[in-house]
Amino acid sequence: MKLLDSRINMDGRAIGVDTPKAQEVQIVIPGAVSVGIKCKDGVVLANERRSIWSYTIISKSVKKVFRITDRIGFTIAGLISDMQMLTKIIRANANLYELDKETPIKVKSLTKLLANFLYQRKMAPLYTQVIVGGVDEDGPQLYTLDPIGSLLPDDFAAVGSATTLAISILEAEYTPDITVEKAKVLVEKAIINSIKRDATVGDGIDMLVITKAGSQGFSKDLPGMK
Repeated sequence: MKLLDSRINMDGRAIGVDTPKAQEVQIVIPGAVSVGIKCKDGVVLANERRSIWSYTIISKSVKKVFRITDRIGFTIAGLISDMQMLTKIIRANANLYELDKETPIKVKSLTKLLANFLYQRKMAPLYTQVIVGGVDEDGPQLYTLDPIGSLLPDDFAAVGSATTLAISILEAEYTPDITVEKAKVLVEKAIINSIKRDATVGDGIDMLVITKAGSQGFSKDLPGMK
């Protein structure tokens, strides 16, 4: 995904919005296969690990799945720096809430906090698409948010450059009574098949499984792919 930015030239010089050169300036957003599934006994979040700049692979081990609290996590597509900073800010606020209220923040409350923060920055947005998943006394929950804070609850979701490839598999095989163990297999299938067709993603899978008992992370290398 490429987003126009007419304020800064590629060599660092400011340029005017009315100049032809302004239309050539772009922010390049790395690819992603960010996937989340709400299950009857928990939530599964996953993403791949590749980071690219133009035609170059910058890293094969980028973390795009984050544990925010013991029972809430993010999987994010977008600029790596933006997703890292966003995660730090929301994690800090979740910790402050727990210290103040002496109880963990609920999934919906944290998601609304995130949506409000993103909306406040709508004139200078963080280039991120976030899937929030978690479990509390209201059960498993899953939400997606765009860069300016639109909040959408859903049973399953995919964001990033390979959205179309991943969501087609989820749409075909998801069922409301799916378990965490079956969702782990489905998520892996969606990501692997997306990697086969999207050159901007690959190298491995990071997964976060959240249940009433807490959260657990899993990683899998894909050395034979791309």
